[in-house]
Amino acid sequence: MFIPPVGATQAFTRLLGRSRALRYLYEGASVAAEEAFKMGLVDVIRPPERLHKEFQALIVRIKSQLKYFILSLASKKLFELLIY
Repeated sequence: MFIPPVGATQAFTRLLGRSRALRYLYEGASVAAEEAFKMGLVDVIRPPERLHKEFQALIVRIKSQLKYFILSLASKKLFELLIY
């Protein structure tokens, strides 16, 4: 049986509507990739043989932006310290 992680119950309700979300959550049913895509639960579907390569590329893209994210957080915190 699938137990959704924190926040998934709210996301299910927002995306599917209350009655459909409750049905999936109570039954613990699996959702096929194509159906999940149509429902808006996933953004993209990849065949298994391409998944690892594309995941590695995603990690590289995220890591390249991470320094900007950290700088943004640091500057925001510094600004808060100066204001308060």
